[in-house]
Amino acid sequence: MKVRTLVTLLATASVSYTPTIAAPDLATAPRLNATRKIASAPAKASTTPSKAAASAIPGDFTQWMEAGQRAMQRSDVKTAMSSYGAAVRLKPNDAYARKCLGYALVAGGYPAQGVQQLELSMSLAVPSIEDLCFAGSAYAQAGNYQSAIRKYQQALAADPNNVNTLIGMAEVEKKAGMNKEARAAAAKALPLAQDPALKRRAMNVLTDEPLPQQQPTDQPPEEPHVINPG
Repeated sequence: MKVRTLVTLLATASVSYTPTIAAPDLATAPRLNATRKIASAPAKASTTPSKAAASAIPGDFTQWMEAGQRAMQRSDVKTAMSSYGAAVRLKPNDAYARKCLGYALVAGGYPAQGVQQLELSMSLAVPSIEDLCFAGSAYAQAGNYQSAIRKYQQALAADPNNVNTLIGMAEVEKKAGMNKEARAAAAKALPLAQDPALKRRAMNVLTDEPLPQQQPTDQPPEEPHVINPG
């Protein structure tokens, strides 16, 4: 996930708690374009901040979120991870803060930790198709293909003909060695794809040439750049 793309994600739509902080525009996420929500009730996260933990972090939630966004805009991912981590410490049950931290971690090369934050975010708010597909992409970057496929399958349950989701899942299935399933998904996506780039990706899945494997990254970010969220 390139930093420039994440800057776009974190810089367009508005968010409810303050007009000065931008929410991720997931419609611009790589290989995603749907906006439909998944019709399921979100579960509450169990993490609750202690007064001592919150008081140990200077500043307030809004300031840390704004700092994280400014850091992403200048491609300073380490500062973004630290800022969003501080925000999550202050409000562990804020789904948007968890999502931003997850995006920053993936951009910083820590997809395994990023998906943990994305999962927590999706437990706090009803996930969109884009949320599920981005999590699927992050799982694939971490080398966890089966979890990635499950996320794409959840997205397809909401929109079975979403071409971006179909191609994303097909690519992961091919990397996982599930060639039959990958070809079926790509064959379904091919006639639906209007963008030449999407058509090429579908055709690449249908060829016999293997797609490059993702190298899993499980090492935690180095301190002091990231405040480990609760």
